[in-house]
Amino acid sequence: MHERCAAGPLVGLGFMLVTLLGCADGAGVTDGDRLPWEGDFSLGPHPVGFRTATLNRTTPAGPREVALSVWYPAEADSGGRGLRVADYFRLVLSEGQLSETSDLAEEPAFVAAMTGTADALSPDRARIGLDAPVLARADAAPGPGPYPIVLWSSRHATVLAQAPLAEVLASHGFIVATAWSSDPPIAFIWEERSTEEKLATIQTQTEDLQQTLEELRRDPTADGDNVLVLAWSYGGQTAARLQEREAGVRGIVAMDANVVPARPEESLQLMHPLVYLVGRDTSGRGLDRLQRLDEPWAALGFTELAHGNFNALEGYLPAVLGTDTVYAWSLGGRVAKDGYRALVQVVASAVREMTREVPPTMSDMAALLEDAAAGTPIEVLTSSDRLAPEVGQRR
Repeated sequence: MHERCAAGPLVGLGFMLVTLLGCADGAGVTDGDRLPWEGDFSLGPHPVGFRTATLNRTTPAGPREVALSVWYPAEADSGGRGLRVADYFRLVLSEGQLSETSDLAEEPAFVAAMTGTADALSPDRARIGLDAPVLARADAAPGPGPYPIVLWSSRHATVLAQAPLAEVLASHGFIVATAWSSDPPIAFIWEERSTEEKLATIQTQTEDLQQTLEELRRDPTADGDNVLVLAWSYGGQTAARLQEREAGVRGIVAMDANVVPARPEESLQLMHPLVYLVGRDTSGRGLDRLQRLDEPWAALGFTELAHGNFNALEGYLPAVLGTDTVYAWSLGGRVAKDGYRALVQVVASAVREMTREVPPTMSDMAALLEDAAAGTPIEVLTSSDRLAPEVGQRR
């Protein structure tokens, strides 16, 4: 475990900052070492702040602590401590979200988190990645708002895996938050042995997100009636449950996520529009299930991306740091770099459009997202097409 740093109150939110942002001071980093968030992510006009907090809530099973991380638009010249990749990584470690890093020093643990093996990069190369500065600054003064809320559905390691995208969205004027049940720890959904256990976990995570929204809505800089939910992988299930219960949710952007369940006992009613981004292998993530939804949706198939490329940790960062070794569910190399950058642009465009006072139709949305993909190979299908995915429109 890593030493925690003291920090002040979480300004503008109805709770206190109790967890640390890491203490890395960036010693030994040169301009030539500044790698991880490389490339053009088309940042918005706002500086970005970052804060963490712990929510305490009571459940029938007893008290729970929920670790909350928030990116937000900050004031110009708003101060705050510059952050590095290591800050996000240590935060994830402190919450016990990466079991593959157990009993490893920081550098090989970081490599194992990215690639599944601790020796895919040298410790020196890993240190360059950990020490690289990020856009966000800790505890920067927030901008005036009100800003729409973008809430990540429950999934482990989001604070690191989706950090580049979260920072981009905050720079464009969104409050972006992720929450994780940290104490007592909650099982990953795939670890649950029965349907009842799985549904109980989804219920707990959905309630965590509901309390997160309650707290965020106490912030005068937040527009609590204009909420969008983002999901990747198994986080689709909590995103789907949340939008059933929260009237302020305007829609879902699901990134290769199981937002539409296969089993009748996990059935849901889609209450709001859905933008569904999927990789080349759709097995288990239900692209075909979209056909039975009543609410409008648009689906974009990223034909050159695999499941792990829908987050920065498992494809983009290994490629930036110079290894082609990645998890079996991901792809490395140039396609990982270019594909993730395009993905960020597509998601940012979808978020902006879906939080407008009058969002576009799904057909117009598909055209806008095609433009945002900037030549990245995609396949497009919308609810107005009502076709089998394999015969959807190729763009």
